Amino acid sequence: MVTQMTIPRWMTKAKVFITIITLLIGVIGYMITTSIAHYVSEYVPTKIRTEVATQVPQVITEKAPGIIDVQIKKEVTNQITTEVVNQVRSVKDDIIKEVRDESAKTNKRIDDVLLVISGNKKTLPTSLDQATSGKPSRLAKTLPVATEIISRAKQLGTPFSNKDFKEIALPLLERKYDKPKLMEMRWDTVQEFISYRTYLNGKTFGVPQAPQQSIQVDNKHFDSTVTLNGDEVEDEVFVNCHIVYTDNGLNLNNVRFVNCTFEVIDNAKGRQFAKVILKSDDKVIDKIEIAGLIKQKGVNEK
Repeated sequence: MVTQMTIPRWMTKAKVFITIITLLIGVIGYMITTSIAHYVSEYVPTKIRTEVATQVPQVITEKAPGIIDVQIKKEVTNQITTEVVNQVRSVKDDIIKEVRDESAKTNKRIDDVLLVISGNKKTLPTSLDQATSGKPSRLAKTLPVATEIISRAKQLGTPFSNKDFKEIALPLLERKYDKPKLMEMRWDTVQEFISYRTYLNGKTFGVPQAPQQSIQVDNKHFDSTVTLNGDEVEDEVFVNCHIVYTDNGLNLNNVRFVNCTFEVIDNAKGRQFAKVILKSDDKVIDKIEIAGLIKQKGVNEK
């Protein structure tokens, strides 16, 4: 008889969390090596040149006061300085090459980790949940990682359920933080979630075929930038479009977004717009406008 061992859920979360932390350590390591390269490239030669220029004339003067002409002293100083700096530059080039090689290896390790996380439909939700929640000090490091993971999951076509969108993306959309930079990171991640949602809708319900020469045929828009600004849009389809939404009231009825990217302002209307798309699990979004805010039929919005 073969007994199958079930791994507890908390252990799975712990493993994913450790993976994300390992990824961040790699990023930090890359930043450190970059700083080392800058230090070797800029600071060391300048420091040596300054020290040599300061100390060599003093040594010459002490050893042969009044004997060697001042001009000769300067020439000797310049010659020694040049030789020392050239030797340092040679060593510096070798060090920088090693640092760059190590940085390339680090980037490769980061790519490998991101590929594993982004392409695994079982661990992806837990990874994104860990990377988009927690203390603000931690989120400042993990939110950019989450945004990159979502982008790669979209490229790989990794499934992400409606339940996951509602339980992970929507809470992030509603969160408030004191630091503007953290709010900006949060919104970048939310917009990536919106794009991911419209990509998966295309996989679920199919992607309309683009015409060969035109970016718009009848009520279908392809591969273009579309601004939704106080418009009433009905029976429209947007495929591979960049959607811009600002701050005006909007009324969308029977509208599809397929594999689109979004540029939405982080305000009450922008968040409502994002919320409608994240909650949409049908082929089309069918909404009505109430008091300048977007509301999805059948969904009670506060």
